[in-house]
Amino acid sequence: MLSRFALAVLALALAGLPWEPARAQSVVTGTSIAPEADSPDLFFGFFHLQVAVSQASRTDPSVARSAARTMGITDDLSSVAAVSEGVVAELAEIRAHAVAARQAASPSSRPELAKRFESQRRAALEKAIDSLRRQLAPESWAALRAFVNGRYLRSIHSETITAR
Repeated sequence: MLSRFALAVLALALAGLPWEPARAQSVVTGTSIAPEADSPDLFFGFFHLQVAVSQASRTDPSVARSAARTMGITDDLSSVAAVSEGVVAELAEIRAHAVAARQAASPSSRPELAKRFESQRRAALEKAIDSLRRQLAPESWAALRAFVNGRYLRSIHSETITAR
């Protein structure tokens, strides 16, 4: 069964509506559907945030140092960046395939397509999380996980977006 968050993300993606990865808000009900701690949906937003940090770091290296301090990691930021960039690219590919398949599918087959592409999205996220867990030093993984489940998660719960 898909979480409310995953269903909303998928519905917005398939409809081609804009969505800010780090802030989840139901455009239908107006209720918060922010992800829970340790969920792949939470890491979805974190990976997108990390890609933005990596891009900003290319022109200003102090951004990377600040991000590393904020997350409590030091030597492993390049691993976090590489995994994040890889999974974000994979997710973009999955989304592109989902949109193309949805456009070519009959309305009756769209729910099954949505489930299939959500399963692929979730598998990509879980693989990336596992990759971080294996690649990072234990203390860096613990610090990163504490950041994502703490400060980052609280920032999602405290923010809302409104339908336009």
